[in-house]
Amino acid sequence: MNFRIALHTTAKSLRYLALLLLCISFSTPSYAAPANNSGNARPSLPQRAKSRISKIWRGLFPSRPAKDVASATPRQRAAVRFSRFWNRLHRLRPKEKYDRALNAALGALHREKTTADKRSQGVVHLDERKPTLVISDIHGRMDYLLSVLMTKNPEYGGKTHLSLLKSGELQVVLLGDALHTEHPNAWTEISNHLFQGPNLVSEPLEQEVAVSLNTMSYIMHLKGRYAQNFHYIKGNHDNIRNSDANGDRGFRKFLRGAIGDGQVFEHFVRTQFGKRFLEKWAAFEAALPIMAKGKNVLLSHSGPKTGLTRGEIEQRSTNAIQGLTWTNLVKKDAIQSEAASSLLRQFEMPSGIYLAGHRHPAGSVKFTKQGPFYQFNPDAPNQHYAILPAHRGFNAEYDIREAAPWSKHLVQRDGKAESVEASLRAMGL
Repeated sequence: MNFRIALHTTAKSLRYLALLLLCISFSTPSYAAPANNSGNARPSLPQRAKSRISKIWRGLFPSRPAKDVASATPRQRAAVRFSRFWNRLHRLRPKEKYDRALNAALGALHREKTTADKRSQGVVHLDERKPTLVISDIHGRMDYLLSVLMTKNPEYGGKTHLSLLKSGELQVVLLGDALHTEHPNAWTEISNHLFQGPNLVSEPLEQEVAVSLNTMSYIMHLKGRYAQNFHYIKGNHDNIRNSDANGDRGFRKFLRGAIGDGQVFEHFVRTQFGKRFLEKWAAFEAALPIMAKGKNVLLSHSGPKTGLTRGEIEQRSTNAIQGLTWTNLVKKDAIQSEAASSLLRQFEMPSGIYLAGHRHPAGSVKFTKQGPFYQFNPDAPNQHYAILPAHRGFNAEYDIREAAPWSKHLVQRDGKAESVEASLRAMGL
């Protein structure tokens, strides 16, 4: 209602301004103004007023020359539209938009939970007849997600991964951690603005939250629309309440003082959208699986801790949540390999592989390998993803690939592969 009143008031003001301009134009004297020292006629007061108002008008409502629009190529027009989308990505959307995405994802997860042959409480069972696309820690990098989805796969008719997902020919597994950008520069700005205003609110923090929630909102839309073939595995950053219970830990990486990164993030979301919204998002996280089981493969956010059992994972115990989201056995390759091998044997695939994210490979390598355990988590600007074929075995050197930059997919006019723009519009973005 307040928005409608404001809109009506603005329209009324614009009408008055147009009337004022009309009056000024008619009140301009017909005689020439006296010349100044330079020999040029000095504009009259109404003319000067009209010129100033016209400048203000053009500043408020800049017009684009029709010639530029007509001469622009389809790619240039798409670039402009994507620039606008990218700006929107860094701004918070209305709460109703996030609620709609949450409802879609929660509905899909609830239906899966009540279907015994699809998933237990902690494990989602993949379709072994379909190839699987695996994307690791996204951390608010919408460009990473879009690049992978819009990459064409030569093994499957040159179609984009998004086209294959829509047609039901491909299943997608995201290994968690879509929240928190983890950009050091961004968190440095957030730290510099802390405590300078009420409620810890600042523009850098709002952009951080907006990018995380908007990226996660797109993922939720995908889950709601392609529930059977799109799966999101819980990661350690999927803890919007910054809880220290039920296998979760509060997030603290860049802010090392009395208040941590996760606490600042949680406080902003609760202040902006309310406690009920926060609890609803937490309910989504609590419904997420912590492992995916496919054809001769296990997938989780982090590598498994030692001593985990299949029963704990299927029941989504506190120990299993912590052991599949926070484990980081750096320089303990033999222990990590044995932990993965133990679970592969328990899930009756002794010759299978275990694939996880969470930890960045050292140096410039795409992945690390310890026995049957593979780990990949591309640090920006890398955009690696993994393909698990259904018709042949997994070859890490070939099947862990680099996506083409998302900017190369701005527009596609071949009539076969849809454009990113169209898919985003279909998702309400």
